[in-house]
Amino acid sequence: MLKESPIILLAQLESLSKSIPEIIKQASQSQLGILALLIIVLFGLAFYFFRGAAVGWRVLIFLIFFCGVGVYAWEINRVAGRPVSVHYIGRVLDKLTSAPLPESKVTVTLRNNPEPPRQTDSDGQFSFWISRSDPTQDATVRIDHEKYEPYRRIVPSDTSTQLGDIPLTLIAQNVPVVQPGEVVASSGQLPAVPPQASAAAKVAVQLKRPPLGVIEKVQRPIKVARSPASMTASTAEPPTKIVEASSGPKLSGSGKDWSDWYQVRIGASAAGYSVEETEFWLSGDRTCGAWAECKELTKDETQVVWQFRLQGHDEWGAPRQANSEGHLRVLYKLK
Repeated sequence: MLKESPIILLAQLESLSKSIPEIIKQASQSQLGILALLIIVLFGLAFYFFRGAAVGWRVLIFLIFFCGVGVYAWEINRVAGRPVSVHYIGRVLDKLTSAPLPESKVTVTLRNNPEPPRQTDSDGQFSFWISRSDPTQDATVRIDHEKYEPYRRIVPSDTSTQLGDIPLTLIAQNVPVVQPGEVVASSGQLPAVPPQASAAAKVAVQLKRPPLGVIEKVQRPIKVARSPASMTASTAEPPTKIVEASSGPKLSGSGKDWSDWYQVRIGASAAGYSVEETEFWLSGDRTCGAWAECKELTKDETQVVWQFRLQGHDEWGAPRQANSEGHLRVLYKLK
């Protein structure tokens, strides 16, 4: 433990030294920091121009100047104590075909606390931010897809490391092994008859063939009237229908602020169908339950509406605003 503490301290000092200009910039943009800077500048000038004034005035000006310096130093310390955030971007692909895998679940775990899973978009892409108070701490990412084997990977604290393309291996299907002489049911072919049995069957047929006079005339089959294919297709409705909608990229609030509420809406269901199940998720920067709120407003046959709002970033290295996209899927069932 004593050996690790100097390493952690050096890493923190290194990250702090690289962020000093940004720390001063952020501290100077807050309301308290702006007020402290004004006090420092004004009373610093007053201390210079009124250096020949009475001792009591000079002491008062110096005390106010010192208070301004103390407040500004406190604001810098508050801003510097925020965790450093790193942005990671990746894409999930099929290992054999390199096709993107949408709706893959990406779960990030830091300090043994897994975040709510996020999903890849239609291009298989995903992104997330990791905020570390300890610059040397690694995280883990797990990617799951219903048809593929799970994927696990360590996300190192090195900010230059990115995830890139992540290939998933398709789960092996259990195919039955066919032994010689067995019949394959799915091939659609009849089993082969051994040559000896075929010859014996042929002789038996020739011996048991009746005389020509006994053979009766075979009647033709009666034609059955059938309805056209278009009529049967129009009357047979599928038991379920799936409708999807998305919001498009939506911007989060700035810093710790929240955005306005965004909505994703699907209109009335088709005639004869009722809502069986709804599913909503976010792709992009945020995910439901982690710096984003997602709520179901309406769920009936007239419409299905979900709403969501997004919180911005207040960590080091992260933009104050980022985009996320809401996705809604509704399963309708035939009444």
